[in-house]
Amino acid sequence: MNNLKHYLTNLHFQTNLLISFFLENESLLSPDLISLMDKSQIELRDLLKIKTEIVQKLSLFDSIQTVCEHPRYFMTDHPLELIQFYSAQSEFKTLSPELTTFLNHAISFAQAMHKSNLEVIENLPPLYQSIINHSRKNRREGFREVLSKIVYEHPYPEILTAECIRITTLIADLAKSKTALNFILTSLDHEF
Repeated sequence: MNNLKHYLTNLHFQTNLLISFFLENESLLSPDLISLMDKSQIELRDLLKIKTEIVQKLSLFDSIQTVCEHPRYFMTDHPLELIQFYSAQSEFKTLSPELTTFLNHAISFAQAMHKSNLEVIENLPPLYQSIINHSRKNRREGFREVLSKIVYEHPYPEILTAECIRITTLIADLAKSKTALNFILTSLDHEF
């Protein structure tokens, strides 16, 4: 979990799960989560906006990474110019107020969601627990697996907002260099 792309991917899982709490299973909205929503003043419409913004950022990351890894496929379009174009997009460089707020509370949300999910699983009747733990064909077979993949086991850096800004700015600055392809590819694969 060393780079921003991984953080954004985790945030995407996290927002999707929070949205599903609202739309599909409100029982998972524990008092802790409701309190956090009130404290951060984040509502369902904000989560939907955050989800869209993260998807756009991840798409731009993927585009930059594809150009870096396969520059010969883009020689007619000048790969360096493509990287400069992608990294200059406002969706890549800026954070909306909603996402900034969410980033500031991301760890607290992750902990509250994890606690809420564990409580729900622990309070299920034994038969349902058995189904979740052992059935391969049951619709909820991936419930525990999804939980383990989200940020609960891999906490974000404490200064996640600053980290997002720092890394996107660094990539945008590197894109101005003639050797940007190698620098950015290295940056995407390793911790900054």
